[in-house]
Amino acid sequence: MIDLVRSKLTPGSQLAIVSSTFSLFAFAELMDILRNVARTQLILPPEGAELDLVGCDADRAGRNKLQTAWLAKQCAEWMQAQVEVRRATAQVPQGTVVVRDAQGAAQQVVLGSISISTDGLGLTPGNPLSLIQVSESPEEATSLTAWFDSQWSVLSSNPEAREALLAALH
Repeated sequence: MIDLVRSKLTPGSQLAIVSSTFSLFAFAELMDILRNVARTQLILPPEGAELDLVGCDADRAGRNKLQTAWLAKQCAEWMQAQVEVRRATAQVPQGTVVVRDAQGAAQQVVLGSISISTDGLGLTPGNPLSLIQVSESPEEATSLTAWFDSQWSVLSSNPEAREALLAALH
């Protein structure tokens, strides 16, 4: 999963994400390329849902590096500069990552058993029964991007959602 995202994210591109979790250790793996993204739209589960900011059991090695506070600060800076956060009204059953070029045209959509976690990005072992689908044509990417856009538009813009996430990071 991470290789698919890295291959399409170029400086100035845009990113849209639906994720049930958001791990600092997954952010660390994407940090360098996320800073080059012009805009990120992030849909997370409702307020009060556990995001697993400090990862899962497989992230023990990451926690042992004792960089969690530093990663949280880096993540907060990125979110303040480039990310708009909206909260879903119900649990997020599957993840979606939409990569758009600088003009906003869909380049690639990845969806299924993915999340912004190390196992969701394929960096640590996850559920072997997970299914991930990738768009294979510009037309398919455009169609799947329309689904994300419709989800984004029905969720209210709520600056408090981002502020609550930033507070958790601080």
